[in-house]
Amino acid sequence: MIMEILEQMQEELKQNIDQKYKIGVSRFFKQSLKSEELYGVRTPIVRKIGSKYWFQLKTKEKREVFKICESLLSNKMNEELTIAFQWALNCRKFFEESDLEIFENWIEKYVDNWAKCDDICSRPL
Repeated sequence: MIMEILEQMQEELKQNIDQKYKIGVSRFFKQSLKSEELYGVRTPIVRKIGSKYWFQLKTKEKREVFKICESLLSNKMNEELTIAFQWALNCRKFFEESDLEIFENWIEKYVDNWAKCDDICSRPL
């Protein structure tokens, strides 16, 4: 079921690609964001898609949500990273001090430009 949800979400992201926006973002992050790591979907649309699919996951345990987030992060797609941090934030009522280790790991493995840094810092951190 989780894989189906993620596949549907990825398909919806692909349906919302804005080529002009993708070119602009690729130029802006020319040294830290490869175009193959970007769908080219505007952030408000990404957040809307993330919210839509969150409703199918919100009953999951925090640890399971974090595993799903890790799966999205490992895809290295910028928009999926945005959604992963959005979903992690949605679990904030259940955050524990030990979760900081998970977030630190995510920063070390997946955060490689200031936009991604802003996203994790303004979301789950």
